Amino acid sequence: YYTEHGTLPEAKMVVDGVKLCRWHQAQVRAYQKGMLSAERIQLFKAAGIPLTSRNIIRKQQTWSNNYDSYVKFIRTYGRKPGYGEIFEGRNLYKWSYEQMARIRNNLLTSEQVSELRKIGVTGNGR
Repeated sequence: YYTEHGTLPEAKMVVDGVKLCRWHQAQVRAYQKGMLSAERIQLFKAAGIPLTSRNIIRKQQTWSNNYDSYVKFIRTYGRKPGYGEIFEGRNLYKWSYEQMARIRNNLLTSEQVSELRKIGVTGNGR
């Protein structure tokens, strides 16, 4: 399914009598617990199927979309977004402050922190 459609199945999707989303969730849990065989892990990697939950993937995509919009805003206007400004349907000022708090509370990956520093968003202020 993933190879053909490029996305994980929706929650209630059934293919050939198998609830794919539930099956994938079970594989992710087994992987997280170290109970997924090396052979099965390799099969997932070869097919490009992520061994992370759908919610985590969605959050990562949302973060990336917000980051991309922030960068685009800076390139378009030559400045950081101001209070309450909406760009591409996003309140980027609020998003940047949320990221600063997440940096201070160690809630971002090192890659996210690195990307934010490149555009001047740090845990110390915009």
